[in-house]
Amino acid sequence: IAMEGSDDLIRDGCVDELKRQGAHVVLPLFLAEVKSKDNGRVNRAAECIERLGDKDATLPLIDALKTEHSFKVQNGPPGGMSLGFGGGGSGTSTGAGSGGLGGMSVGGKPKIFKKMLENRGVRGALKTFYPGVNYQYDEDKWRDWYIQSQTSTATNLRRSE
Repeated sequence: IAMEGSDDLIRDGCVDELKRQGAHVVLPLFLAEVKSKDNGRVNRAAECIERLGDKDATLPLIDALKTEHSFKVQNGPPGGMSLGFGGGGSGTSTGAGSGGLGGMSVGGKPKIFKKMLENRGVRGALKTFYPGVNYQYDEDKWRDWYIQSQTSTATNLRRSE
């Protein structure tokens, strides 16, 4: 309910109850959600973690400041026809030997586009945990700051690529 409830007050009330029962019990579930393929879930999980107030989530949050998501884009209306006549910035290209008159395609497979998105909910949680620190969405700067401020040795906390 804390992740999917339709009412903000109920969702937030659920997070408050989870916090009262002990954040350590539910934190792993929210940490799994910051790796979700659904960007909305990434940000909602970060908001829940912020409300739980558990700084053990710092490194996973830093890793989730920017996440890559896939989007399916249909070429033209589903099952419809798309006519391309070239020129004019129509976004269509003409094939060789078509005399520049364009072509005709029926339907077409949807294209999958990947895009890196900045997660405001994640950044908000980090800013709440560490007031006065704000490296925007720069994961490397956040990680370097964390290493310098939270560890006593030159430990390498970088995630493997």
